[in-house]
Amino acid sequence: MSYYVKNIKQAPTNHRIVLERSSVAMTLMGLFFLITGFPLSLVGIMALMPSKEPVAENVFFLGGIGIAFVGASILMLFAWKIPKRFIFDNEQGFLIVEEDDKKSKIHATIPYQDIRDFRTTSRQTGTEGGMSYQTEISKKDGSYWALYSSGSQEKADSLTQYLQKYVDLEKQVPPAELPRYKKIDIDEQDGRTKLSWKINPPFAQTLALSLVMGGFAMTVYELLKTPSMITLAATGFIGLIIVLFAVGRLIALGAKHVIEMDDTQLKFSRVGGIFPRQLLALPLREIAAIHFKFEPNTQGDALFLMNEAQYQGFATLDQAMAEDDEEPSPAQNISHALDLFKAMYQTPRIQTDGLSFGERTYLEQLLQEKIEQRTGHRPH
Repeated sequence: MSYYVKNIKQAPTNHRIVLERSSVAMTLMGLFFLITGFPLSLVGIMALMPSKEPVAENVFFLGGIGIAFVGASILMLFAWKIPKRFIFDNEQGFLIVEEDDKKSKIHATIPYQDIRDFRTTSRQTGTEGGMSYQTEISKKDGSYWALYSSGSQEKADSLTQYLQKYVDLEKQVPPAELPRYKKIDIDEQDGRTKLSWKINPPFAQTLALSLVMGGFAMTVYELLKTPSMITLAATGFIGLIIVLFAVGRLIALGAKHVIEMDDTQLKFSRVGGIFPRQLLALPLREIAAIHFKFEPNTQGDALFLMNEAQYQGFATLDQAMAEDDEEPSPAQNISHALDLFKAMYQTPRIQTDGLSFGERTYLEQLLQEKIEQRTGHRPH
């Protein structure tokens, strides 16, 4: 899934550069899973019904695969929520993020001064030397938003150069009032700021993942009929995924995420639900950057809070990967991935389950604003 400019060979006719979402590949894959999985799932459902006839061999395995495929199709067709379009507005000097919610007239915005540049990056996609090239927005907080991905460097470079030519990042705008998203409650009292939102995930996502987990459970049942080291290992792995999924959904029932801050500290907690607990506590003045990355084919669910050393280290690593002119070897790809994973793993984060892309962007900016009001310093 990527974004594209409709007439990339022509200059924009007004002050706006619009990138539309292209979901053809995701839609086709979702339809493939649905068409393949639906008949197989019927076989599995019929096998569960009481019958005097013996159940055919491997029917539970095939039925489980079918149900998992149907779940995957729902996830791809209905539950994969990413912005509908990105609009670079040269007149107003900010990037507008439009989502699919037709009822909402609120759109998240990113001022141009928060964007460093546009770039093309490369990464290896397989063991046989296949390469993928991405057009990315590089933000000053050290994160990146991937807009386009292709096996052709020429196509990725073409979009990157188009954005570099026509988006006027020199346009500076005064700070504006943030658009208010109702999902996030703001409470100011007794010298403290409290931000909170419900964790509950979208119904389509829960249904899709439940079907995938149920399908896995049926394959586990079939695998256990012929135990071996491989089947036991596969069963254990699938079982662990099912348990983690179930625990995650139980924790989310009736729970909220809450951020509290005073003049010295920020606390992040899960309140209500089955397992309420404090998840994070940081000195307010040590927060140098707040960011999240975006890739259309993955759905991030966290804001990362970095101190100055983490921010500088992450920005240096990310920039080094982007500026590497030579195609990285498999060993370099693995090394970069491990370094990046280690940096992200060690960084404190705020889980943003239940928030859309626009709401997550709003929360990032809201935290920056509130920290600046209390410390006089605005995180990147």
